[in-house]
Amino acid sequence: QIESLPQAIHRGRCQKAVACMEFNGNSVGVELFTRVKRNWPKMRANLVKAVEDAYNYGCYRVDTKGRVHFSLKGFAEMLEREGFADEWPLRTEKTGRYSMNDDECMKPMALKHEYLRPLREVRKILTQGGNELKYPVGSDGRNRSSLRPFSAVTSRSQPPTSENLPCAAKSLRSLLAPHQGEVLITRDWSNAEFGIVAALAQDEQ
Repeated sequence: QIESLPQAIHRGRCQKAVACMEFNGNSVGVELFTRVKRNWPKMRANLVKAVEDAYNYGCYRVDTKGRVHFSLKGFAEMLEREGFADEWPLRTEKTGRYSMNDDECMKPMALKHEYLRPLREVRKILTQGGNELKYPVGSDGRNRSSLRPFSAVTSRSQPPTSENLPCAAKSLRSLLAPHQGEVLITRDWSNAEFGIVAALAQDEQ
């Protein structure tokens, strides 16, 4: 039940580019990556301490072994204390807890309230980096992961953020670096969906 044969063939052609990208991977600054990976647990703890000291969220704590812990109760108390609870976009159905979904809650609220921005960034870094910074980097110093083409509702690729460094938080993306004889360029489409909709609607304006 293929609705559009030309579209299906185009998707097939797209897999050539996907295969090429997955085969080549992304160049990583191996020395820096190795240092960060070795010191990652300590960096996680120091990051949490610094943010909590500066903003007093009451969400994170570091135990005696240097492990980082997040408190949902502390998160709820912070939202209620700072007056964000009434406008929080979503609560989970089963527990009634304030949702921490990034797209629906954390991102829009952080854009609206500057106080929440450091908390969102720290959460992204800790979640994506994990406990051991397990980004796969081969012996050739390149990061590779599945790009999961057409996974998103918009048919975009959706590589896992815990494996694909270009999709990681900004601070972790700094681990990407060109190797000798290479140039590293980062590019992104701006408002691509609006252009696609306009083209499909044949709206020249």
